[in-house]
Amino acid sequence: MSHFSSLFFRALLMMGGAIVVTAELSSFLPVLSQLPPQEPTPGSTQGETQSPMVTPPRIKLQDAWQQVYRRLPNFPLENNYIDIQTKRVVQDNTLAGRLIRYHIYTKGRPATSRLDWKLTLADYLGVNEFLQTDDYPSATALTINPIQGDTNVIRALTLLERNVLIKTLVAVFTPPSTSQTGIRPTTPLSSPVLLPVQPILPPVKPTNSQPKAADLLVQP
Repeated sequence: MSHFSSLFFRALLMMGGAIVVTAELSSFLPVLSQLPPQEPTPGSTQGETQSPMVTPPRIKLQDAWQQVYRRLPNFPLENNYIDIQTKRVVQDNTLAGRLIRYHIYTKGRPATSRLDWKLTLADYLGVNEFLQTDDYPSATALTINPIQGDTNVIRALTLLERNVLIKTLVAVFTPPSTSQTGIRPTTPLSSPVLLPVQPILPPVKPTNSQPKAADLLVQP
C-alpha cells in the first residue's frame, strides 16, 4: 500500500469516528432537556435575589432566628406583616430572620464573621451600603415591604445593644468548640516530673560487739 493510500485510509477512519460521536451526542440531547431545573438555595423565598457567592450555613435559617430570640427575648419580632397570597399574618417572618437572610443571601456575607455583621448593621444605619427596596427579604411576599420598619428598629438600638446582637448572631452560626462542649484533652499540655522518693531508713542500733566511743578513747 502506498503512502497516499495509507493517509486516505486513516482520514476515512477519522471521519467515521466523528460521525459516530455526532450521532451519540444527538441521541443524548433529548435526555438533557428532560433533566429537572436546579433547586434554589435553602432559606430563600420567592422573588428574592441571591448573591452568587453565597455559602450555605451549617444551621437552618428557621433554627437560626429562633435561637436569636431565645438568647435575646427582648429583641423586636416585627412579625405582624400580612402575606400577599394568603392574606394572613406570617408570624414566622421575623426581623431576625429577615436580617439573617439579607446578610447571607442578599449580600453574600459569611455568617461567622463579626466584622461582616457590623457591615450589615451599618447598611441599616445608612453609613455603609444603601438598602435596596426591591431586593430586601420578603419585599414581594408581604403586602407591605418591611424594610422601613426593620430599619427603624435597628437604628433605635443603642451601641451596646447592637454589639450584643452581633455577638449573638456570630455565636448562633459558630459551631461549638472543644472548650464549649466540656470535653478536655486526653493529654495535658505539661505533665509534672515526679522525682523518686528516697526511703527513710530507721537508725541502726549498735550491738554489744561494737566498741563504744568511750572505749576507743582509752585504748592505747
